[in-house]
Amino acid sequence: MTSAFTSFRVVSLLALTTVAASHLVLAERRHRRNLTLDVARMHADLMSDLAADPTLTPLWDSAQDSETATQTQMANRLISFLALKYDLGLLDKNAVRATAQSLMEQPVTRAYWTRWRSLRIREATTCSAQQVVDLLDEAYIAAQQ
Repeated sequence: MTSAFTSFRVVSLLALTTVAASHLVLAERRHRRNLTLDVARMHADLMSDLAADPTLTPLWDSAQDSETATQTQMANRLISFLALKYDLGLLDKNAVRATAQSLMEQPVTRAYWTRWRSLRIREATTCSAQQVVDLLDEAYIAAQQ
């Protein structure tokens, strides 16, 4: 009986450990998702502030006039939103590709990508961010041909 009881305790302990580990993994995923959403909110607030006050344009890009900066900021917002939706699993790769193609048909978006592409590449530290950058780059190259 002692051997069976010990085996039961070991199996129970393993099951409990597995459940605890799964809980930690899920908690980490929730934390990362919440962090991603918080950063996206801060970015949206920053872009709203820049759009609302043209005197802030030089802080973002001193080479642009106010109207061009506003259009470029909108391109930034659209690309950031696209990347966020992909990162959260709300879009698949084909949807990102189609949206990237549509965005890159617009001269303003291509101008944005020309100016900020290298920064976007450097900031793409996650697999999903790198995939979005790659898809945007493919669409950019195709739109120029």
